[in-house]
Amino acid sequence: MSVFISSAVWKISSLSSTQKFVFISLADQANDEGICYPTIRSISKRTNLSDRAIRAAIKYLEKNNFLRVEKVPGRASNYVLTPVGDAAPNHETGSVRDAGGSVRDAGGSAGGAGQLETPFKRQLNKKYKKEILESSKRLLDFFNSTCSKHHRGDASIQKIAKVLEEGFSEQECRSVIVRKWREWKDDDDMKKYLRIGTIFRPSNFSDYIGEIPKETNYE
Repeated sequence: MSVFISSAVWKISSLSSTQKFVFISLADQANDEGICYPTIRSISKRTNLSDRAIRAAIKYLEKNNFLRVEKVPGRASNYVLTPVGDAAPNHETGSVRDAGGSVRDAGGSAGGAGQLETPFKRQLNKKYKKEILESSKRLLDFFNSTCSKHHRGDASIQKIAKVLEEGFSEQECRSVIVRKWREWKDDDDMKKYLRIGTIFRPSNFSDYIGEIPKETNYE
């Protein structure tokens, strides 16, 4: 275990409890260079989190440059932890985090990440965003019909889209909606939280998905 890496992870306040728990578990196994290579199953045994929740947390940590995943054929992936913000540029946005945790592009300017795209990349992004938008609309309709709500408008769709852009599937979103509806619909204190803004807040959602038992899919 690297005391330096673990200490840096404990100081991060921007992660959900699930994301931080997974990150701490990785840090506990990392060497002084921040490298470790546990399997998803071993992380699950250490944290009691589902494989799905662990993969979602790792995906978030990688996307936000808290770690880098190096695939190794025939064995568990290597994880290179960079909690102080010195991760390699994000492959999707071209951004890196500076030592203060803020995002800047790989060329060093603030706020310009992702502006330079090849024609192929631009076309791919247009298709991806269209699929995200369509899934978001379907999920909004599903939420309204399941929870007897009447949420409408771009603001609700954007909240759902942010969760989908984190890598969660439409089916996982449906599972969370049904689970929280079953938990909260008869609870006078909690049913008021059956709203898009609560369920699809990214920091909440990663915890909610971790509550769903393995191999469970709600329709």
